[in-house]
Parts: sequence; C-alpha cells; structure tokens
Amino acid sequence: MKRRIFVILKWVLLLYLIYLAAGALLPFVHTKKTGEAFKNNFKPASFYSETKSADRARVVETSMDALESRVQMIHQAENRIVLSTFDIRDGSSCRDIFSSLLEAADRGVKVQILVDGLYGTLHMEGNPIFYAAGTNPNIEIKFYNIPNPLKPWTINGRMHDKYLLVDDKLLLLGGRNTFDYFLGEYNLRNLSYDRDVLIYNTKHGQEEAWPSSVLSEADAYFEAEGESNTVKPYLIPPPPP
Repeated sequence: MKRRIFVILKWVLLLYLIYLAAGALLPFVHTKKTGEAFKNNFKPASFYSETKSADRARVVETSMDALESRVQMIHQAENRIVLSTFDIRDGSSCRDIFSSLLEAADRGVKVQILVDGLYGTLHMEGNPIFYAAGTNPNIEIKFYNIPNPLKPWTINGRMHDKYLLVDDKLLLLGGRNTFDYFLGEYNLRNLSYDRDVLIYNTKHGQEEAWPSSVLSEADAYFEAEGESNTVKPYLIPPPPP
C-alpha cells in the first residue's frame, strides 16, 4: 500500500513539474507583434523639437552618487514619491532609503512603492523595515504579478522598471535595483557598474511645466501600470516573534 502511494505521489510530482515547465515557457514562445495602429501613430520626429526642453539631465555614475541622489530626492519631496523597482533587499543602502521614505511619510508625503512580485515576496516578507513601511498610512506598497504555482506562466512575467519620481520636479531612472550591490559603497568588493539618469524639471510648479516634461510621461506610465490587473496592493507580513 505504501509503495503504491509512493508511486502515485511520484507521478503526481512528475506531472506537476512538466506542467510547471510547460506553463512557464510555452506562453512566451511566440511573443506579441507590434500592432498596426501603434506603428501608424508612432512618429520618431515627435522626440525632437526646435524648442528648448524644460528638462535637464545628467548621468549618475557611481554607486555612492546613486544612493545619495535617492536620499536627497526623497528629502526634497513635498507631496508625492513614486518608487518602482525590480529587486529589493534589506541592507545598509535599503535602510538608508526606507528610513528616508518613512520620514517623508511622517511629514505627510504620499509614498507609492511598486515592486516585482517575485522578488518582493522573496525579500520583503517578514522583514521589520518593510513591515514598518507597509503599516504607515501614507505608504502604499503594491506588487506586480505575484507568482502563482498553479499558474506557472506568472513566473516569467516580471517587471524590470527601476525609477524614482518626486513631485513634478525630479526623476531618476536607470539600471540599479534597490540594495547594496547597486547602491552605496557598503560592499566594495562587489559593486554594480549600472548607471542612472537624473532628470530635473526646471519649470516645476508652473502650470505649463508638467505637460512639457518627461516626468508627466513617467507618471502616466506608472498610473497605467497601477490600473492593470497584474498589480495588487500587498500588506507585508510582520517579522516572526
């Protein structure tokens, strides 16, 4: 009897693994093609203009500059902060950022955090600093596409966005995730060589400043993403006693 149960369990596990592999890979074999409507409406010339832009940009080169830029931006926030990241992990740089976010939230700034669902569940659950952020009334945490083992196609649908948006004034975006490998110099033996671009809206606060800035496009993208059914609010579980 025990042998029969063992054989059944083995076959169930094998079938599940086949289902998992097929479900995770097959939906991405044939990717969607660009629609004709988009092709017809896409105008490369719209990215160029004879008019001087309201935005100014500079490259953020080093990991230390990347961390300091993020902290300074958060401290300058008056109304709203948007942080979107693919991978986030506890560490010295992450604590620097989240202590700044908590300080901003405590003075009334609305903080919206969007994290990829795979790495969010792996690295944020049960962590006291993320729990503290999630329980602050001015901080909203959402996960993109939380993997479901019964729906293996959700495993590969990942979000790699990495940007920080502050009010209508500052936007930082690039290739850096939110932990020590990418930010700060806490681990000098293992540093990333990614870069960010810091964009400053010189006409922030003026009525015509928002539509003419790339910051408005980043904000519209974030709002559209948030309306997707793949993005869900997530309450970070408390740390173990």
